[in-house]
Amino acid sequence: MDNMEKLPIFFVSIEALVNMYKNTSEINFSQLGVIASKKICLSQILYTEKKLKTKPYNLYVNKKTYVPKRKIFIEYIINEIIIPKYQLGQSSATVYSNISYIIQFISWLNDEHIKYIDNKIVAKEIFLKYCYYLKTFMRNATLSQATAYVHQRMTLKLLRYITQDKENYIGSGILLIKNIRNNKTLKSTDREREYHFNFYYKLFHQLTDFLLNKKEYPFKLNLICGDIWVLPSSTVFISNDKNAPHAFDTTTGKLHEIKTLRKLYGYKNYEAINCLNDFSANINKHNIDFRSNKRLLLASTALQAFYMLFLSITGMNDSTAATLPWNDEYEILKENQKFRTIKYRAGNKPVEFQIQNKFIKDFQKFLSLRRYLLSSFDYNFLFFSNYENRATASSNRVRRIIMPLKK
Repeated sequence: MDNMEKLPIFFVSIEALVNMYKNTSEINFSQLGVIASKKICLSQILYTEKKLKTKPYNLYVNKKTYVPKRKIFIEYIINEIIIPKYQLGQSSATVYSNISYIIQFISWLNDEHIKYIDNKIVAKEIFLKYCYYLKTFMRNATLSQATAYVHQRMTLKLLRYITQDKENYIGSGILLIKNIRNNKTLKSTDREREYHFNFYYKLFHQLTDFLLNKKEYPFKLNLICGDIWVLPSSTVFISNDKNAPHAFDTTTGKLHEIKTLRKLYGYKNYEAINCLNDFSANINKHNIDFRSNKRLLLASTALQAFYMLFLSITGMNDSTAATLPWNDEYEILKENQKFRTIKYRAGNKPVEFQIQNKFIKDFQKFLSLRRYLLSSFDYNFLFFSNYENRATASSNRVRRIIMPLKK
């Protein structure tokens, strides 16, 4: 770090940055950072020699390696990532992830001693080289094909933007990485089935009790895989400090102190105060509104958890359960000592299925959750995605809708 100097960075929230850009306020790219789910420094893009320290968060650069033309990279991030995803209501974690792909590509440019990309011809050569770089990591199994696909796709979009390549000259004739994921399903053991059942059972009951009893955030899920905090933040399920909002202390379940934020994340006083105020305001908002979008999304998660239980309880296959017609005019009939039959009529035809006696109360709680999700609306199938008038059937239900954490 002989030639490195500490560069002051002004961090702003995604919302503040979008508003600044819309109002055509002058933005100093050379000292700009954004607070998404975590802090990310955009100014580092402008230097070919830089070093980041995260605790506290500081940027060190060799000022002689400043490349003014790289400002277009930051413009791309704001125009094509931050603003569109903010307008679509996507999470700050998604924004952070997408920016990270661009930062990683630019770090590769630095390693290759490439200062800037002047035209489409040069961009195509660089893209070919970067594709080879990604495939090298795929071959030695340090990068999955799905991740490499996203790296390649994000890089191609960036290169086309900065060179105004509307005809896709850069990507033409290049064998692109396919988005192939490993969907091979292995047969579950009895122990795994029991683990999954218990996971979904606890998840369903604790989320449903939280919602129907109008409890307040933050609250803690006690699952067989461990304790998980639930917050109305960009990352809803918090299993450790790494994915927790900076303002939240996962040990105590309370807010961090200002001095702690300064020490852990390098916040200045005003940044720490804003961070705590924003977090508190968001918590209060969702504790006042018991039908907030975050609560309804939690209810959808609880419904999907019960769906997984329902497959185990009834023995139905996925496609049959997902298309069960339903209305609230049903009756529960005694079938035998251990089972009850749930019977209702759909299109003047009786429809029925059996549930063990011990799960009848669980099923009735599910129906209460279902009504909470639908509110005054009706839906003609037992299970659905989304909520209220947005409720819709999925054409192909995913069997592992909520993947439990491994022990």
